[in-house]
Amino acid sequence: DVEDMFELMPERWLEATGECFVLCILVSWIVTAIFNPGIYKDNILRTLVGYNNLCVGFDSLPARYVAMPFLVLQAVLAARYTYLDTIRLKATRAALSDRQYYFAYSVNALFAFWMMCFPLLLVVTAEFDSWTSTKIHLYLFMATLIIMWAMIAGNIYEAPVLLTGTKVWFGLFTFHTFGLPVVGVLDILHFHPDLPADQIYTIRYEHPQPLVPWPVCAYFDYGWFVLLLLTVVFLPDSPPVKTTMTCDIDTSTYGKLKTVEVEEEEESESDDEGRCGGF
Repeated sequence: DVEDMFELMPERWLEATGECFVLCILVSWIVTAIFNPGIYKDNILRTLVGYNNLCVGFDSLPARYVAMPFLVLQAVLAARYTYLDTIRLKATRAALSDRQYYFAYSVNALFAFWMMCFPLLLVVTAEFDSWTSTKIHLYLFMATLIIMWAMIAGNIYEAPVLLTGTKVWFGLFTFHTFGLPVVGVLDILHFHPDLPADQIYTIRYEHPQPLVPWPVCAYFDYGWFVLLLLTVVFLPDSPPVKTTMTCDIDTSTYGKLKTVEVEEEEESESDDEGRCGGF
């Protein structure tokens, strides 16, 4: 037999999730800059809020083809984090209140599910030709902000002790998480409310006139992403998950089943021969 013990830190998988998204953004923006640079000056998000947010880099072709595998991989990494963090949550159940346990358990499940749905942002895109699609795209992104915040809040809530740096960081993160949807919704509601949805394309080349000054919205937008990347730095300390793996190199499940099947066949043939010999 071969046996080994591993110490797994769920936060490493959360860190990998963020790194995968950053890599997705960098590669997508480079691809867009090479093959579709005009989109940086002509896109509905810039017309809507007055600046290019990070989504612009992978919202158009051919960058969407490149971004999709990264977002699928990101979902896998996020699911692995959720799995390990939930195991740790169950292992420390005795030290948590019912509220702490069930809140963290629920947001973990929600986070894993939502990250599987996150690649839909590359399917339901922001386009001048579809105002409905654009609004759904934006609302999906805003929902992502809240769900990411809830997942992190679950870790904060179950922690027995919080350092000052963690409190300050989480306060800023909460402010940006709920501030960005507010300014975003204000800009959406103010965006030509009297213009029919099928006529949105007619204002394609107008100078952006958002209700909220674009530097304010950009501050919340890019500030939120910076604070999100700092998550693994300021998350409360948590114990690792210890896993013992054992491999019996002399045993094969398939081999056992195959041996049983052969023995049963031999016994059946012996019975048949015995019955034939009696005639």
